[in-house]
Amino acid sequence: MWSGAKLTEMETIVIKAIQLILSLSILVIIHELGHFTFAKLFKVRVEKFYLFFDAWFALFRWQSQSTDENTPDTEAVKQSKWLEFFKNKSLVTVKSGQRETEYGIGWLPLGGYVKISGMIDESMDKEALKQPVKAYEFRAKPAWQRLLIMVGGVFMNFLLAFFIYAMVVFSRGERTLPMSNLTGGLDYSTMAHNAGFEDGDLPVKADGVTLQNLDTKTLFAMVEAHAVEVLRDGQLVMLHLPVDFKNIVFDKEPNFVPRDSLTLKDKFEVKHYSFLASFPAGVRMGVQEINNYIGQFKYLFSSKGAENIGGFGAIGNLFPSEWNWLQFWRMTAFLSIMLGVMNILPIPALDGGHVLFLVVEVVTRRKPSDKFLEQAQVIGMTLLIGLLIYANGMDVIRAFFK
Repeated sequence: MWSGAKLTEMETIVIKAIQLILSLSILVIIHELGHFTFAKLFKVRVEKFYLFFDAWFALFRWQSQSTDENTPDTEAVKQSKWLEFFKNKSLVTVKSGQRETEYGIGWLPLGGYVKISGMIDESMDKEALKQPVKAYEFRAKPAWQRLLIMVGGVFMNFLLAFFIYAMVVFSRGERTLPMSNLTGGLDYSTMAHNAGFEDGDLPVKADGVTLQNLDTKTLFAMVEAHAVEVLRDGQLVMLHLPVDFKNIVFDKEPNFVPRDSLTLKDKFEVKHYSFLASFPAGVRMGVQEINNYIGQFKYLFSSKGAENIGGFGAIGNLFPSEWNWLQFWRMTAFLSIMLGVMNILPIPALDGGHVLFLVVEVVTRRKPSDKFLEQAQVIGMTLLIGLLIYANGMDVIRAFFK
């Protein structure tokens, strides 16, 4: 009995882990493809394109030979000559004396990267930057081209999310749950009860704004409101919420749950779209999710928010315990938005940090020194590694001690 339960738990962990790795692999490749595409568009050499990190060694690497036969083979080329399928195949045409991008899969599944010539990045290749500037390097290009190269990854992440949402509404339709259909009202968590809600209350307005559907937008409107008007036993009742009601977003207990859950599937309304009409609908859904995710950032800068930060374990638990392609693609779209928003934050070592310095350069017409950019990169990487350790450490603490 115990072993059977344990096996089921292990199966759940494996299924969630596979979904997480597959989803993150798709997102990393798409993100780095954005940088890669704009770099090639502006004739900037990309030295490496890796899924996962290849610290010390890689699981797989491939780099085909240069068109210049007099240029000696690199070790990566020698090791990959047995790969006949890839021989003489490339994404770009290579000029004489120039090597193609090295493609590979690292062993450390914490993301991925493209190494762009002449750019200060996580590789911290200072020796290359001491050499004279070459025409194909990142640092040789005008600021607007470098800016587009840096936002290319975030752009692709958002584009992927919009596309996934479009395909979901095209194949399944857009499902909404109108508040007016919830005739039995909602059931509430203990924290919501303490704020004045009673089971059966139907929220009508939040700070005077009518609540249309039971969704993330409505829930955050209620959480951030000073007063919520509810329909209780046929009467409108105004609830004035306490200042700390925002902490309800960290409550482990379900906060607002429809009472008539047994017939809930009959309460949904589904709007179907043609193939072409699904694309603007997908963009609208994606933009709404971006706004919702950005709106949640304010909660991270609190003691409760810091306690609830999670790493890969927390993200993996967002996936369903049984394989469901619809839920997988919905979660992948959400993670694509999350990755895009996180990367555009103005933090050194993230894309947003590079974008910030490039915007300053465009405005002031003065390029930051390489030494300054190197120091900013080190500080940013230190902060990110610290955050990564903290987030995954919190996963371990919650798993074994809570």
